Amino acid sequence: MRSCTSRRAGFTLIELMIVLVVISILAGLLLPALYRARQTAIDAGVKGEIMQLDSALAQFKSTYGVSPPSYINLYTTQNGWAGDAYSTSIIRKIWPQFDFTMNNGSPAGFCIPDYPPWSTQTSITLQSTECLVFFLGGITTQVTPASPLPAPQGFSKNPAWPFAPPTGNGASREGPYFQFDPGRLIQSTMSVNSAPGIYVYRDQIAGQTNPYLYFSAYDGRGYNGNGLGANELIGLANDFYSNSLTIGAGPYYNPQTYQIISPGQDGQYGGGGYFSNSSANGGLSSPLDYDNITNFAGGRLVGR
Repeated sequence: MRSCTSRRAGFTLIELMIVLVVISILAGLLLPALYRARQTAIDAGVKGEIMQLDSALAQFKSTYGVSPPSYINLYTTQNGWAGDAYSTSIIRKIWPQFDFTMNNGSPAGFCIPDYPPWSTQTSITLQSTECLVFFLGGITTQVTPASPLPAPQGFSKNPAWPFAPPTGNGASREGPYFQFDPGRLIQSTMSVNSAPGIYVYRDQIAGQTNPYLYFSAYDGRGYNGNGLGANELIGLANDFYSNSLTIGAGPYYNPQTYQIISPGQDGQYGGGGYFSNSSANGGLSSPLDYDNITNFAGGRLVGR
């Protein structure tokens, strides 16, 4: 005779279905939380890197007395410099003893990666993150495009020619102020002249195709629109201001320093413009701006 206390061989079909339903419910509750946690961690990593860029920009200003511009032309001829009072004044503020006749007409003196070859260029336009890479990284060895790119090696301490190439032992250099990951340096398409620019820097988000944006307030003299590099926003997002009653005129965030903007996880900048933490969707007109990460907001412009 079978014992009344003998155990069942297994679960019934109904019990299995109940277990599956419970697991599905728990997964439905857990997966979104895990996704949000992952997104938050990614955002935090970008925010941390922006803070490192903040520190590097502070070191640059401590050394040279001014913040890097976000728009400038560099020339290989004395006549080129003489015809551009704006760019010449920027260089003089950073390097008061700069010799605008040195290496006159010789593009090799720049030692900027030659794409297109500097042998055919007498000037190059740098804007936004191109300026960030150039002024925080410095000069690199002159190379044809390669991946990864050689890391920038700062500027020469020769006050007359800071663009001199690095020596074999790396002595007598200022900087670099930020260690750019060569794997995240990409060829720029931002230049407003006929030749592509140098290199721009992507954030650490996997699959990112667009770089950080950098807009200088020229140490309080104003963002774009005040005659200080009127082309620096061509083809790029605008910087951000905090008063919707004065559209495009400010007051701007970080009016004495600069703005750094990551396009975020959607890889798109949006239109910039008015932003407010107290307004619905930040007051932003484009959803593409929502996930942008900047140096003036604690994470995304608009929360999840």
